[in-house]
Amino acid sequence: MKNLVGIESRVEQLISQIGLGLNDVRYIGIWGMGGIGKTTIARAIYETIRCRFEVTCFLADVRDHCEKKDIAHVQKQLLDQMHIGSTTVYCKYDARKIIQNSLRFKKVLLVLDDVNDEEQLENLAGEQNWFGQGSRIIITTRDIRLLRKQEVDETYEVEGLGKNEALNLFCSNAFKRLEPPKGFRDLSNEMVKYSGGLPLALEVLGSHFFDKPMKVWRSAIEDIKKSSHNKIIDVLKISYNGLRSTEKDIFLDIACFFKGYKKDYVTKTLERCDHNAEIGIDILINRSLVTIDKHDRLRMHDLVEEMGKLIVIEESPNDVSKRSRLWCYKDIASLLAQKQEIEATQSIVLYRCWPDIEENWRDLDIRGPSFSKLKLLILHGVKAPILYKIPCTLKVLHSRDCQTETLSLTDQHYELVEIDVCERELVRLWDGKKFLNNLEHLNLSDCHKLKETPDLYGAPNLKTLHLQNCRKLNYIHPSLTHHKSLVELNLSGCCRLETLGDKLEMSSLKKLDLSRCTSLRRVPEFGECMKQLSMLTLGLTDIEELPSTFGNLVGLTELYLSVWEYIGHSISHGCFLCLKKLSLEAYKGLNCVPFDNSLGLESLTVTASHHIQNYGILSSVSLLTSLSSLTFNCFPNSEDSIPYYDLDHLALLTDLDLSENHFKRVPISIHQLPKLKQLQLNNCSKLEVLPDLPSSLRLLQAIGCHSLDASKVNDVISKASCVFAESATQDGEDVFEMVITGKDIPAWFNHREQGNGVSVSFSHNCPSTNPMALSLCFVFDGQNHEIRHSVICCNGKEFINKSLLKVLPDMYSGNMYIVFLNGYYFSNLLGQHNRFQILFPDNTYYNINSPVTRSAAHWVCNQDSQDFKKRKATLQLSKQDIMPLYEQEEGCASHQSSDNN
Repeated sequence: MKNLVGIESRVEQLISQIGLGLNDVRYIGIWGMGGIGKTTIARAIYETIRCRFEVTCFLADVRDHCEKKDIAHVQKQLLDQMHIGSTTVYCKYDARKIIQNSLRFKKVLLVLDDVNDEEQLENLAGEQNWFGQGSRIIITTRDIRLLRKQEVDETYEVEGLGKNEALNLFCSNAFKRLEPPKGFRDLSNEMVKYSGGLPLALEVLGSHFFDKPMKVWRSAIEDIKKSSHNKIIDVLKISYNGLRSTEKDIFLDIACFFKGYKKDYVTKTLERCDHNAEIGIDILINRSLVTIDKHDRLRMHDLVEEMGKLIVIEESPNDVSKRSRLWCYKDIASLLAQKQEIEATQSIVLYRCWPDIEENWRDLDIRGPSFSKLKLLILHGVKAPILYKIPCTLKVLHSRDCQTETLSLTDQHYELVEIDVCERELVRLWDGKKFLNNLEHLNLSDCHKLKETPDLYGAPNLKTLHLQNCRKLNYIHPSLTHHKSLVELNLSGCCRLETLGDKLEMSSLKKLDLSRCTSLRRVPEFGECMKQLSMLTLGLTDIEELPSTFGNLVGLTELYLSVWEYIGHSISHGCFLCLKKLSLEAYKGLNCVPFDNSLGLESLTVTASHHIQNYGILSSVSLLTSLSSLTFNCFPNSEDSIPYYDLDHLALLTDLDLSENHFKRVPISIHQLPKLKQLQLNNCSKLEVLPDLPSSLRLLQAIGCHSLDASKVNDVISKASCVFAESATQDGEDVFEMVITGKDIPAWFNHREQGNGVSVSFSHNCPSTNPMALSLCFVFDGQNHEIRHSVICCNGKEFINKSLLKVLPDMYSGNMYIVFLNGYYFSNLLGQHNRFQILFPDNTYYNINSPVTRSAAHWVCNQDSQDFKKRKATLQLSKQDIMPLYEQEEGCASHQSSDNN
């Protein structure tokens, strides 16, 4: 929450009213008009004090979520994100009981942002006895009456910024400095006056006037003076009026349709409607009209959204047919009832209908009006049999669950660029040949009743075709197998598809996915033109042989082959000269990898039956010296000793995954791999001992390894910490992470506490105890936790940059998360007394309850390193003493054998 003008003093004032040291339960209201900064203040308070509570949760945009869904949906979100079971929630009353029973003994910090109805408070934070002692519930709202009905303990009214603060905020956006330059002070003061001290208006105005000449400023001021109604909306319109025509279109589309959607999805959709969306969205961001959250979703303040929708409504207040965009059910229903030509409407988007509304759709027919300018049509979740007469002008068509058996394409020529139709009732897409020269993307995934692909001769520029999970698809039209522009074809999950034809002649095809085509027994021949194919997936099929023309795929870089019996023996090595990534899975006949060390294979995944001794596979893998990533799941179930493999030829290997194997000890010399960074041993249920680790390793995962000897784990951790401390770089960004099965903190950790947090002192003085590295350990409880990302904090502030942490797993019962940090990183960051915690910031709306039950720490000091070196030297001497005796015994045995002969 840096660089927020006027926020710090307000946050300090409000925190002083919260009563953090008291054990009562308090409700605190933050009240003010839209855009005044309520959410910003609440978020700043939340980030400042949340480390003092057991359970913390920031529930944003309550009003918006309740309007788009319902209160029960919001309750479920709250429960899910706090990892409180919501599977038994059938209504808001069930959720109320669960929230109350789960939180009444816990110290909770709960922020309910933008509440506008007392029902929301009743069902999310009904009464004080829902929460444990010391809990604080913060409510932001535009309606003071809600706070009075709730009888909150403290109410804080957020007022507009003072003149100086407002000027600073405006100038920081308009000039990138806190004061206006010479000649602009009077103009800046006038703009600040019209903003009314509203932070949102100041930011939008300032961003708009950045790098603009004086005449633009004066013109905008005159426009404001002439307006008569909502002054704030008029102020915000200044930024909108300063946009170019295409940027205005993009802004209105986001305000009316796409707020909260992924930037990539919106960009592609709008670009297919002839908008330069990539540049346009960046301009809107620079003008403070749109923001991007950490999940890459488009966000927009409510007032800015309101302004955008108002602009569209004002195009024609009394006649919806003359508006450019429609998003409301009643407006769309009114339009569809007309039998005239509609010239103004460019976009219709409706994402959801309620059950009572769906009944009213049944007699509607989009074939009634005639659209002459419609470009965008999106109907999702409208569960009623709406029939389509697709306008020739349409560019993008998205349809989900509208119970359509076919698309009514009655004309011959269309401007469609994208068709994305997921209709469970769809039997065929269209009849006969249609001319769709602009069509580039066709998605028919999950059309479960679709039996055949359409005639694509009239769509010569098609680039992507997705047909995954079309369960009844059993006929491929010949136009597909000879298509010259198609780049990506996905037929995964087409379980009734038996053939693709005799031969593929698709000169532009780069990706072909035939996984889970369980009825497919033969792959067609590949024409000589198939040189562009770079990725081929043949997973979980009944293919019995590969075609003789497989060698024509000279550009293949990725191959995924999963069959019952290995079928690659007859393939010439020359077919794979460009192959970089290979995945082989076979339950019979796979005993070697069909490559030699002259090839540049970089990534290999091998899976074979655990019931067969496949020792030859790993021997052949050792010849692939260019490998950087290896996943190997082939070791047998046999209790007999498994041969030990030396893979030191794999000098470039950085990632090794040996998960799902059944060995007791890792039969590979892990410590001899000089560049290994990541090692995974997950679900090796019989593994008893962790291997010696190379100094280069920075990530170890051993989840589900329930046979591990705790004492041996302790030895590995102590060794690894010392090796890490010696080898860690001085660039300040060197972290070693482990996730290991275990419910007890290893004995090596000498600072231990219950719960999420451990306190330790830091000594800078004594040379023998001068820390070289810091080791932290956190034990997770008995519940499953989906961790999206974690942050390690010291004294309430972020200590390890989350971008350095690579482990984001689902944390299961009895797992330890251990992290080592080099001394170069923390030597200047710590004080005399330090408390370390691991926090789990969730998505935009919530922070989940901590699943950590115990915490520990250990300083790796010079003395630890010296003791480790002594033990290592003693061990080497012991080996040297043993070797002569061993050689002598070998010599005697050999001499005796020769005498016997």
